[in-house]
Amino acid sequence: MWYTETESILLQGVSSVAVRRKTKVAFSALLILVLLRLFPPFVEKSAHVVPDYPQVDLTEILQKDALEPGDYQAIYEQTGLGKAAVDALMQEEDGIERLLFFQEKLFEEVEFVCEPNSIISNEERLVEGGTEFAHLQNGYVLITKASHTLSWRNGHAAIVVDAERGQTLESVVLGTNSCLQDISKWLQYPNFMVLKLKGADRELLGEIAAFAKTYLNDVPYSLTLGILKKKYEPKEEISGTHCAHLIWRAFREYGFDLDSTGGRVVTPKDLAGSPLFEVVQVYGMDPKNPWP
Repeated sequence: MWYTETESILLQGVSSVAVRRKTKVAFSALLILVLLRLFPPFVEKSAHVVPDYPQVDLTEILQKDALEPGDYQAIYEQTGLGKAAVDALMQEEDGIERLLFFQEKLFEEVEFVCEPNSIISNEERLVEGGTEFAHLQNGYVLITKASHTLSWRNGHAAIVVDAERGQTLESVVLGTNSCLQDISKWLQYPNFMVLKLKGADRELLGEIAAFAKTYLNDVPYSLTLGILKKKYEPKEEISGTHCAHLIWRAFREYGFDLDSTGGRVVTPKDLAGSPLFEVVQVYGMDPKNPWP
């Protein structure tokens, strides 16, 4: 095909503009990737937080025949354990020793590394140190802020679906379907929370866990839920989820809206701030203000 001189000039101009646009896009993408690798050091400081107040002797409190509300608060601030965990441990023969163990762990400094877990995010993992779970039941929710994109700690969330076997249900990362995970991975994070729906008995929590396992397992990861796709879909029509949405949708089926901000998109931090939850255990976070 033959072009006039004018047409040739116009085509060259269009081609030049296209090249410049592609160059700008490539440069922007490269800049973003560079920033993603430069920002983590600024957010790693909050990957593991120890209390900024002194460690005290809990022996006198723990030897009481009955604990009062003020005692539970003192124990929580020193161990990171809420009432449900404290009561469970106090039923054990070595309960006091176990509580003192968790106190030591709460005040212990740890060593961790920060590594990429996807093309746009990083995650901290323990190298040395760590703790144990004090108390777990089906329907308990796990949250960590160890995952971050740039300086935003987007975090991660999971629901315990089989406490006896140590299984959680999680929507892990973009490009994968939600699946069962080994709960031991959570002990590799330098921080986590264990949360329980206030006033819920074992039966209700078990039903919520079973619902999640039935309707939210093997569901594609969707980053746009609440934006390009409805936040709520009927259980038979659930077509996408992500870590925080999976938790939110399971509890929403039973009338509990865990999104503390009420926005179109629910995040792990929104779940952590829900007044419908009580803390069972906090580790690597400030008990008085776990996720500011």
